[in-house]
Amino acid sequence: MDQNWIEERLGVLAEKTEKIVIIPMGKWGRTCREILESMGKCELLCLDNHAYDNCTVFPAEGGAHWFTNARYLIAAANEQVRRDIRTQLEQYVDHTQIEELFSDDLIQKWINEYGKIYLDFLCCGFAKCGTTSLHVALKQNPAVYLPETKETAFIENIWLSSAHKNFHQSYPAVLTAGKVAGGIEPVYLKSAKTVYHYFGKDLKLLFCIRNPVKAAYSLFRMQMRDGFRDRIFYYLQKYRKLTPEVFDEWIRRENEKDIFCYINYIREYLNYYPKDQIKIVLFEDMIKCPDIVMEEVQEYIGLDREQRIRYDVLPHVNEGERVPKNLACAYINRSIMDLMRETEEKDVELFASMQHVRDQIWLITNENYSEPMLGKTKEELTRFYMDSIREMESFLGRSLRGIWYEE
Repeated sequence: MDQNWIEERLGVLAEKTEKIVIIPMGKWGRTCREILESMGKCELLCLDNHAYDNCTVFPAEGGAHWFTNARYLIAAANEQVRRDIRTQLEQYVDHTQIEELFSDDLIQKWINEYGKIYLDFLCCGFAKCGTTSLHVALKQNPAVYLPETKETAFIENIWLSSAHKNFHQSYPAVLTAGKVAGGIEPVYLKSAKTVYHYFGKDLKLLFCIRNPVKAAYSLFRMQMRDGFRDRIFYYLQKYRKLTPEVFDEWIRRENEKDIFCYINYIREYLNYYPKDQIKIVLFEDMIKCPDIVMEEVQEYIGLDREQRIRYDVLPHVNEGERVPKNLACAYINRSIMDLMRETEEKDVELFASMQHVRDQIWLITNENYSEPMLGKTKEELTRFYMDSIREMESFLGRSLRGIWYEE
């Protein structure tokens, strides 16, 4: 990771204050913490899991003086997350106390140096809604170019020169020439402004959506399998095995429900793109009528009739029905995913080959899990999503009754 610019920005910040609060403690927050600790110039407080005055604070000690005397460093890269955090912080501290690690100037700096890759289409959401199946299906068409790796996560790492190099390598001119080029990037759901800034106004957007209650349950299983967050070990230590009761606690404690309020994120993209440049693909339609849906998708992304192929069956991949057998298996899965994430930043080709090794190990460490969620959990989630579903129905101009809910 090229950290020179991060160190420079943090050095300037450290000269301004004796106390710095870092929020949130994700990938970039941890990097900032390590650099600032190595400088040894200021006290650090890191916002994470412990509640304090409606903010989340770690460690739990600290006190109100932190919230009046400190500078707040927003270390999140995603512009929507940065905006949400700033809005929350401004309820407690003056805006002059808030700093952001990332800026639009940095994006422009890297773009000027490396240039842009122009795509014809981009699928920007949503996780667990059939995006992997869509990726595999479109790659079957020789007139379409998609990278071997489904998610490049380029926009999430646009602040790094290495990310630009890897992204350009993912779209070599010799392979994209004469083809409709695109990307499947469900993590871009919160990156409307950056997507527009980089890919421009002519980009065609796709969003895959699915019954949000089922999508949330599928995401739970995937996170348990991948060991994506440290919190999964809390659940496995507490319950020893994954059960519907674990999901009930997970969905109440973790901040995951909102990402399946699809319309909220699509509305952000409507600030930059007209509605006729956004196509919604319903997962349930894709499964039931793959020939019709894929014909519409191929026409939408710009393929002539003679370039389109027929899909009688949609590929079923990454269905997320398998979870760790036990706590030890979860640690193995987590170690593999950590290694893959480190590799992805350095070597795209090696990362792709490692996916096969990971899948073989998963056959040993994971087991099938098909337990239905608790009835009370399903009812509560359906109520939670209903307003969003109604708005989605209005956007689509069709009812989702009988598909996403019953009345």
